[in-house]
Amino acid sequence: GRVLDGVTQDFSQNGFGLMLSDGHSITQGERVQLVLSRNGQDSLFEARVVFSKGAQIGAQFEPLSLRQQSELVRLTFSRADTWAASWGAGQPDTPLAALREVGAIG
Repeated sequence: GRVLDGVTQDFSQNGFGLMLSDGHSITQGERVQLVLSRNGQDSLFEARVVFSKGAQIGAQFEPLSLRQQSELVRLTFSRADTWAASWGAGQPDTPLAALREVGAIG
């Protein structure tokens, strides 16, 4: 296997979007492992790439155990620092804006 660095673009309880660094790409359908770290502790999540365009990928988590679900929430959704800075600064979502965003991805 190989280890690639990337930056999460978005995430949900079902998967994540990732921008890979250094011009790397991953083929759609490939199985990957996402490592999330906090305070020196790593948690591993198995996923499958469902979208790939250049260095941008979208992956769906493989079925998560109850413990993994808890870890995912602890590392993402329950962290105030991931959303507090942007609280109230978001733009209202509209169908046309969503269509434009989807069209830009391809």
